[in-house]
Amino acid sequence: YNSDLTMASVTNILIAACCLCTFYLHDISVTSIYVDKGNPYAPGPLNVGQLLLQKNEDGSPMHTDVWYPLEAGDYPPIFFVGGFGGLIPSDQYSEVLSEMASHGFVVFGVDPEVGEILAGILHHGMLGAEVETFYHQLDFLRGYDLSNHTAASIDWDYLALVCHSAGCDSALRMIRQNTTVAKASVFLEPSSLHAHDPVPSAMPILSFGTELSETGFPPCIIPGLDWKRFYMAFSCPKVLMEVKGFGHCDLLDPSGYAGCHGLCKTHSNTTELPAYRHFVTGLASAFLEGTLEGNQDSIHYVLDTNAVPFDLV
Repeated sequence: YNSDLTMASVTNILIAACCLCTFYLHDISVTSIYVDKGNPYAPGPLNVGQLLLQKNEDGSPMHTDVWYPLEAGDYPPIFFVGGFGGLIPSDQYSEVLSEMASHGFVVFGVDPEVGEILAGILHHGMLGAEVETFYHQLDFLRGYDLSNHTAASIDWDYLALVCHSAGCDSALRMIRQNTTVAKASVFLEPSSLHAHDPVPSAMPILSFGTELSETGFPPCIIPGLDWKRFYMAFSCPKVLMEVKGFGHCDLLDPSGYAGCHGLCKTHSNTTELPAYRHFVTGLASAFLEGTLEGNQDSIHYVLDTNAVPFDLV
């Protein structure tokens, strides 16, 4: 880690491989975990099913959307928290999350209730339920049997945390409570009041931002509480990326985008949004394929700016 690296020096650039450190890839040669070896920016090769776990009917502590491969195999799980600390429901990210499943992940999108989020605000001053609420849900999911729905199996040793906006505050607090909760994390346009102190974790992280998120009045992401701050909080290995011309609502499904883009500054051409969502999906999938699954070819799509299909700031 370069101790002389300042906030100014990480702004508006792509930092790859932890300030030029060697990027760490897990050795999975002794496991049977599925590895997608195709282009991560194209739709994945696997067929995907979807399941809804309801709080009252299924005993799940939280309403949870699940996207999973239908083909037999061992797959890494993803624990996803949406914007506003999970107040933006996971089904508003279905295009991104279902496509991630097609690349070989079992994706759990968790939705805390409004009361749980309000209780969290009273205790820690940021949108999001208490950490214990998320851990309670994670424990439930670890024990949930998907065999009635798919031949896919989950390898919980390769858990990843993925989040958007203030949902990343919840993910960050989970990591602070247990620095080994996941093998890797992807922070999509993160925002948090709690990212200033260093995080004593060596897990690989991708911190992703968009140029327009911090523009407009009021900005949807407050400068200084953003993806650059998350990047600075973690040690090696880590990646920082900021994409040009897109905003905070652009990765949401069309219905979520319709309710959001009047509040946040967004991309000027809505016809490009499907391709942008493919890009976000591919970026997150490639990062996790590299860090969780040891696929050097996949991490190339993250670290080589020539392989990234959109312009970076």
